[in-house]
Amino acid sequence: MGEGRRRSGRGTMSIIYNKNFVGRRTPGTRFIADTYVRCNFSQPNAILDPDTGNPTGVPIFPGSRNTPRQFIECNLVNCDVPPNSLVVDCNTSIHSNIRDMEDIKIRGTKVRRVRKQRRVVNGRYVHHEDGTRTYEEFDPEGTEDL
Repeated sequence: MGEGRRRSGRGTMSIIYNKNFVGRRTPGTRFIADTYVRCNFSQPNAILDPDTGNPTGVPIFPGSRNTPRQFIECNLVNCDVPPNSLVVDCNTSIHSNIRDMEDIKIRGTKVRRVRKQRRVVNGRYVHHEDGTRTYEEFDPEGTEDL
């Protein structure tokens, strides 16, 4: 079951099931729908908010940001969904990777390498029934060595 159309009282409602859109900001016109169920929209990296400098989600559906959608049991890691979207049982965490670099010499050539890498979970979006959302920051000590 990948995609389907369902009739509702207001007309036809499109639903997409079980699709993988990892790393894409827009799924492509064939996959624009009203509702997404168990789809993966995760982005590899968060972006920095220009006002606060804090990591935030990558806007998905940037060309139609004013069209709310429904996301049910989706992976929305590092994503910023359109305003007033309904988000139900989704992973909405924002994380970033921090790399500790070091310079070493190999056969007389200076090389830069990753000494240690950590994944930091910065926070998550909490979506409320009234269509608003808040951002919950997590304790910066909640890091995981990779």
